Order: sequence, then C-alpha cells, then structure tokens
Amino acid sequence: VLLAGGTGLGLRSAWGRGNHADRNIVAAYDGGVITRETLLERWRTAPADQQATMRTPEGIDLTVRSMAVHAVLERWARERRLDAREMFTRAMREATQEIGIHDVEQRLHESEIRVEEGEIQQYFEANREKFKDRTLTEVRGEIRDLLHARKEDAAVQGFLKRLRDGATITVDADLLRVPEPSREEMAAYFLANRDRFVEPDRVRIEEIQIDATGDGADAQARAEKARARLQAGEDLEGEAPAVGGWAFRGDGFGARGSRGPAFDANVLSLSEGGLSPVFREGNSAVVVRLLERRRERRKALEEVEAEIRSVLRAERERQGYAENKARTLVVVNGQRYTLGDFLAEAESIAPQHRHHFEGFEGKRKLLDRLIERLLVLQSASGGMADLRNKEDIEETRRHLLAEMLHQEEMAAEKDPTEEELKQYFQRNQSRYQPRPRLKISLIEVGRGETEEADRRARAKVEAAMKRVRPARLLFWRRGEDFATVARELSEERETAQKGGEVDGWFTHPGGALMDLESHVAYTHILSLRPGEVSDVIPLAGRYYIVKVRERQELPPLPFDRVKDGVRTDVIRDRHREVLERMERELVKRMNLVVHEDRVSEVLAEMARTR
Repeated sequence: VLLAGGTGLGLRSAWGRGNHADRNIVAAYDGGVITRETLLERWRTAPADQQATMRTPEGIDLTVRSMAVHAVLERWARERRLDAREMFTRAMREATQEIGIHDVEQRLHESEIRVEEGEIQQYFEANREKFKDRTLTEVRGEIRDLLHARKEDAAVQGFLKRLRDGATITVDADLLRVPEPSREEMAAYFLANRDRFVEPDRVRIEEIQIDATGDGADAQARAEKARARLQAGEDLEGEAPAVGGWAFRGDGFGARGSRGPAFDANVLSLSEGGLSPVFREGNSAVVVRLLERRRERRKALEEVEAEIRSVLRAERERQGYAENKARTLVVVNGQRYTLGDFLAEAESIAPQHRHHFEGFEGKRKLLDRLIERLLVLQSASGGMADLRNKEDIEETRRHLLAEMLHQEEMAAEKDPTEEELKQYFQRNQSRYQPRPRLKISLIEVGRGETEEADRRARAKVEAAMKRVRPARLLFWRRGEDFATVARELSEERETAQKGGEVDGWFTHPGGALMDLESHVAYTHILSLRPGEVSDVIPLAGRYYIVKVRERQELPPLPFDRVKDGVRTDVIRDRHREVLERMERELVKRMNLVVHEDRVSEVLAEMARTR
C-alpha cells in the first residue's frame, strides 16, 4: 500500500526545478539520480502495454516516481537494518521460491495444450443428461474449460513424473516414524488426567439484549417490561423489537465461565423454561430464558481416545525430532534437507490444515510434496526461469521492506482501550446499525443472450412496469394488482404461482463483497417503503420489478455485539494514519526534481527507436 501510495504522491509540482549540469540526468532525488539510459532500458525491457504507457509525459512521471520511492524506501529500511532480520530472510526465501514455482506453472499453462472441437462434441454426447435442455453452443465454452483443465493437470503430473524419473533422490523416512501409543498407555494417561476430560454444566438459551451504553436506567426499565411480557407468554422474537432490543436464540451450548460471572450467577441456577432476572452484561441489559440444560459429566475413555492418542504422539514426536533434527532426511540431486528443515516447513502450514499431515503417513505425504517442490525449483533455476524473475524478486524484496517498515511503525501504537472503543462507537453509531428487512414480491424476466432477445425481454418487463406503476403524469390512474401481473408475466414459476411473493425476509447481505450492479440493486430495493414498486432492476441474467409488502426497521445493535468490529475499524484507521505519516516522511526524504525538457528528449528517443 505504501509503495502504491508513494507512486501517486503529489510531486508533479517539482517538474522543471534544479539545473543539473549533466544533461543525461532526467530526475534527481535525495541520494540518487535517474538517467536517460536507465529510463530507456526500463522501457525496452517492459511488456508492450507498459511500453505504451511510458511513451507519455505522465507515464515517464509515474516511472520516475516509482523508481525514486523504491530507492528511498530501501535506504530508509537499511537505516533500521530491516533487511538483516531473520523474519525478512525467511520471507524473502519463501517469496523467491513462490516466484520460481509460479514461473513453472505459467510455462505449463502456456504450453501447447489444445482442446479440439471433436473432443468437445464427444464429451457433450457422452454427458447429455448433465446438460439437460442446454445446447452444444451454450455449453461449448464450459466443456472446453473443463477438458483444458484436465489436460493441464495431466501435463503437470507428467512433468513431475519426468522430474522424478530423472532425479537422484535419497530418503530416510524412518526419521519420521514414531511408534503409536498403546492402549495401555492411553488408559494410564486417561486415569492420570481424568479432570481434563470433564464436560461442564452447559445450557442452551434465548435472550433479549438492550443497549445500555447511553441511558442505563431506561435500558433497565425496558428490559423489565420485556421480562414481564415474556412471563405472560409473549414470544421473545416478537417482544424484542417492541422494547428496542435484540433477540438471540442459541443453537449451541454455553458452559460455565464462557460469558462471565453475571451470566453464571443469573442463568445457571435456572430450571428449563425459567426466566432470569434482568442483569447487566457489559454494556447491555439482558433477560435470558433457559431452553435446555446438560449436566456436568465425566467423559469415557472411548470418547477421548483420539484426543489422547494425538497428545501422546505429539509428545513422542517432539522428543524424537529434537534428538534427530540435524540428521539428513532427504537429498534431491545433491541438495541436502535435514529433519529440522522439514519441521520448519511443517510449522508454516496453517493450523487448520495440520491435521492432514499427522502421523507417519501424513508426514510422508508432506515429504513427497516437499520433494516435488524442490524438483520444480531446481528445474526453474536450471533453465526454465527467465530474467523477469530477477525483477520480480527485487520488486518483492522492496514490498517486504515497505511492509516491515509499516509493521515497525504500527508496533509503536498502543492497543485501543475499552473507553476509546466506546467513544469511536458513539461517534460512528450509524455505521453499526442493521439494515432494514423487507417482505417483497417479484416480477422476474430473463435477459436474452443476444441483443435482439434482450430487447424483447426489456420490452416485456417495461410493459409489466407500466401496468403495475403508471407514469407519474397519469396520476389519476391506479396500477393493476401486482400479484395478477406477476402470475401472468413472471418467468420464475414458483413465485409466479404465489403472485410474486417471496418467502422470508429480504435484507442486505452484510459484509459480503458485491459488484456495482448488485450494490445499486440492493440500495434501491432497501430504500423502498411498504406498497412502493421499484424501477426495472437489471441484475445478473435477469430483470426484476420489486414490490415491498412489509418493512421492518431493526433496533440499534448494542456496543457489546459490535465491539470486535469496532476494534477492527479503529485499528484500520490507525493503519491509515500510520501510512499517511509514512507518506509525509517519504515526501520529505525524497526531495524529487524532474527536468521537463529532458523528459521530452527521452520521449523523442523512444519515438525514434520505435
């Protein structure tokens, strides 16, 4: 981000200043210069699209600033000795290997893998059931991609086999072998650690929470009102919005201590179906109904056998591997890899995936992948890599240094306190408010695959629009019944039969990423009031007309429910502040000057060379 931001810094005002005697110097910054030869060489070796960009004053300006930013950042990082740190060395080694692997993947992808028309037709005929009423024209691209992926995978496997067949590989797999614990050892561990295998008292609940960040007494009074209505038999989900609160019903079970002493004191003593008194939990007033209880119990050995086996195996592995970590595990074409090197590789695997590589068979599978990786890297460095990799590696090095600079600046920032989080929440409360939810009806028309078919679909949906929502100039006319038009024209059979009614609530999907078309559609629909009909909405492969039958505004979320999101936003804002501070420091350090007349000379030279 810093590098990208740096290349966009407002430095264009420095054009034309300074007067370096050497006409070969196009730009100068604090501690270095950029010459005509450097720019022309970068232009000659750049891909065609970058060459076209560089043949403009703006392109030269961008290139100059990028080069200056990289140089100044690197000097800044050297001052702090960032490139001498172990974490940088490891990150650089891993990045270099990834670039080598990517180079081989790219070459395999670009190899002469072709899918012939006859193969596509043959696959289509053999899989007619799969494609149902779709034609060969409609699925040709899908089939081509599928067959190409199969051939590409076969090419990769063939490539790896050729590498293995031509390689000299020595493996001491016994270093990975650790005896499995016996049944007697697991039973002894279980008896010695029985208290570890106690399942505590657990409860499943439903509750109403009311935000008490502002007026605590008012929140308490509303919670007492809700409790009284719940005792009288009112539904919890229906009562929560009426008192400005939120209803939550848990599917899982919570144990003692999972929510703190206030929860334990007020809830764990309840009988099934019982209501707690109103109590404060964090910044919320809470009423809880206990739905189901599971009493404390000791687990049997059979229930925890796998857990104990994993613990004992891990302990044996630690002892055995510590004794043998300097011994050679594998030699690939003369390149030695110790057990310690292998264990460091295993440690880099994400925790959620490590269970795939447990035990001897799992470790052996990981070792086979490591051998393949070494073979691919050796093939890349032995002739398959090209000179662009050196530039990729150098670019990666600069980005790692910039990232470490940022991390070092962030390390000086203290974690936000509870009070700071609350203040941020109060200032930005609207950001954490839930979107309304709607009950809607739809008229749905498929967009055509050709221009003519799309024109017909558009005409059909606009005709439907005129029937359900006449033009505003015709204010004396009332629209036809939406359900009647939906049954007649909507192409989605299930909703059409119900007059366009969609089951359930429609609301914004929250943090999900969406394209611009989807964003516009959701924003428009959620702005509608009950009884209103939307404009024609193009979305994906269809046109929609939406009518809102019911709208429900949801109460504000309490601070406790959004605290994690508030913390994330505060830290993100601090990252932005640190970046802005680093940018200002970068501008100060650069002192960049670009000679406009010499840029013109470089552009003229490019034109002549071209």
